[in-house]
Amino acid sequence: MEHLPDPSRPLRIGTRASKLALAQAHETRDRLMAAHGLPEAAFQIVPMTTTGDQIQNRSLREAGGKGCSPARSRRRWRQGPSTSPSIR
Repeated sequence: MEHLPDPSRPLRIGTRASKLALAQAHETRDRLMAAHGLPEAAFQIVPMTTTGDQIQNRSLREAGGKGCSPARSRRRWRQGPSTSPSIR
């Protein structure tokens, strides 16, 4: 039995918020839609930013940050779609 996403339980596609990453996420969604005959509403693209994405005028080390760890990303995804799309 297949468990495909649907509008009531969309597949969340997490991506960084850059133009390139968003374009790649949309391409992935479009290919999944075509391959499985699913509507756009069966997917949710969730852009995320990290502290490192927001600091552009100096190195992250100088700012005292550590970037985005995989553990933080996993915690963010477990929290669900109602949380802020930032990881800090």
